[in-house]
Formats: sequence, structure tokens, C-alpha cells
Amino acid sequence: MPFLPGMQVATRFEELVTWQRLYELSVEVHKATVSGAAARDADYCEQIRDASDSAQRNVAEGFGRFDPPQFANFLNFSRGSAQETRALLRKGLDAGYFTRHEYARLDKLAVQGLQLLARFQRYLRSSAAKRNAARRYRRSPPRRYAPNDAKRSEPNDPNAAKRTEPNDPNAAKRSEPNDPNEAKRSEPNDPNEAKRSEPNDPNEAKRSEPNDPNVPNDRAKRQNDPNDPNE
Repeated sequence: MPFLPGMQVATRFEELVTWQRLYELSVEVHKATVSGAAARDADYCEQIRDASDSAQRNVAEGFGRFDPPQFANFLNFSRGSAQETRALLRKGLDAGYFTRHEYARLDKLAVQGLQLLARFQRYLRSSAAKRNAARRYRRSPPRRYAPNDAKRSEPNDPNAAKRTEPNDPNAAKRSEPNDPNEAKRSEPNDPNEAKRSEPNDPNEAKRSEPNDPNVPNDRAKRQNDPNDPNE
């Protein structure tokens, strides 16, 4: 119960005595309106049940905020609901819905809940509550760094890997010794190059063959032809 010195800090709202007392009030009010004269007044039953239930619900909801100032504000709502419950209990007594003994028992629970709420609120608004909350929900500060520095030093930066990748296919294409285009330009057995410099070119041989039958030697023909009239 965090508002009493020397006691352990509550880790669940069920551990709060304030909530326990107001929850007990809500349950007892519901039991008192299930039967008897109050049960015949549906509107009254709905009002007093909702008021007593709201008193304990706001304690639980404020606890879930994990912030003393916000918690104290929720206890204001709980205080208002508890006071509304007391007013409806008095109406039930005057209307004959409750006996004086039933009224005194239920009103006593409401008063106890209000007293605990007041003490709890004083604690939540104190500097001690803020210090305890800071220790309990302390978080490590986030690491601050420049976005550009992180980008330059990121080991898994895809862009950096792309720039320094030793197996870059584009780089390999530029420096590949077996580049087919490069080989085509420097190939010593280039068929086109061979065609231009081939010593046994049939066309070249045809033009320079001394015994070419298509290029007759007139003198040789005249010397060897026995029927040549010029001879």
C-alpha cells in the first residue's frame, strides 16, 4: 500500500486497501438491492449500483496509469462516486428500502473508503510519490546519434555493400579477361583478319598464278603450236 510509510509498494490494484474497501461497498450494495423493497425500484437499483461500482473502478483505472498525478485525478472521480453512493443510501433509508442497521453498515463502508481515498491522494501528490514512481519505472535514456553518422557506420548498409562488393557483376564485366568482345578485337586467329592476309587465298592465287590457263602466254602458244601461221 504505497501511501503508508514503511510498507511495500503495491504491484497490483487489488493490494490497495482503498480499492478493497470500495470494492466491498460495491458488492454489499448489490446484495442489498437484489431482494426486498429496493429490488422493486429498478431505477434506484441501477443508480446506486453504478455509483458504488464506479468508486472502485476508478481506483483500478488510476492505478493502471502508472503516474501519481494522473492517479490522483482518478481518485477524484472515485471520491465523487462514493459520495453519490452515500446520498443514495440515505434515500433508500428514508424510502424504506433499507433498515437502519443495513444503512449504517453500508454507510460505514462508504465513509471508510472516502477516508482512505483522502490519505491516498495526499500521498500521490507528494514529492515522495514522484520519487518512488521514478525509481520504479525508470528507463534508460535513448542513445543519441546523428542519422548521417549511423548511415556511414552501419555495417549492413546495402548501399555501402554495393559500393565495396568484391564480386560486383558489373565490375567483373568491366575487368573480365575473357571478355568475348575484347577477345574478338584481339584474337590472333580472327577469320576476317586471316582472310585479308592469307597467303593461299585462291582469289589472290588466281590473279598471280604464272601458269593460269585463263591467262595464256601468246609467245609460248606461238612457239608450241605447229599450225600457227605466224610461226
